[in-house]
Amino acid sequence: AYSFQSAGTGGVAGYGSWDNSSGTLSLWVAENQYLSAGTPYVLSFQVTNPMAGAGTALPTGQTVPSIVSIESLATLPNSAKQGIPSYSTGPTGAALAYRYLGSSSAGKEAMDLSSDKPCCVCNVSYNDTRPMRVLAPTFCVKKIAQSTSTPCELNTLTVTFVPTTVLQPNATITISGLTGASAPSGPMAISDPVSGLSHLLFSSAPKGVAGFGSWDNSSKALILYVLRTFDYSVDQVIAFQI
Repeated sequence: AYSFQSAGTGGVAGYGSWDNSSGTLSLWVAENQYLSAGTPYVLSFQVTNPMAGAGTALPTGQTVPSIVSIESLATLPNSAKQGIPSYSTGPTGAALAYRYLGSSSAGKEAMDLSSDKPCCVCNVSYNDTRPMRVLAPTFCVKKIAQSTSTPCELNTLTVTFVPTTVLQPNATITISGLTGASAPSGPMAISDPVSGLSHLLFSSAPKGVAGFGSWDNSSKALILYVLRTFDYSVDQVIAFQI
């Protein structure tokens, strides 16, 4: 990465310059550095994916990856022309000629997009490593179990889930369809039988008391209000009794 810097003059080595409006990363070859022909140069940088594709409504994902381009340009002091400067007969007293990396006069061409499958992430497939291919948010794990099937007994329901995106405070998770369940409507105590901590991420109302959900007996649903962001790569387990 230290072959590059964030500006042509006075740039920071090991950095690029990001333009968020155009989605463009610009790199300048660092001072006293040269890129050799035929040598692979590999660099990585981080961006934040959108919740959904541009111009789409949630929860639609951006399943078609962007067309990503690469180009190489250089600017003369008088900005007369851009390109990659090179000397045709040698640096001493030679006229300056220009070369372009790319197939067009602007030096820009489409990059080859990865067709790999991401490691260690759920609900992915081949080609999902292509840049800016964003899947619709979902639950990668979503399972529920009960403690008893005996009529008229208190029943503990245990829910395990893993969202594929960060849930912000005051977001809600609703567990519905519990036909036949009965409990008074209002705050309902929840617990975490595994780690003892997951239930503290939720409350029965926005900014409410941790360790509760809100039970609606008419719709047979439990609503959880997120109190704070949490690690969405691990199982969250909560239990409640009806």
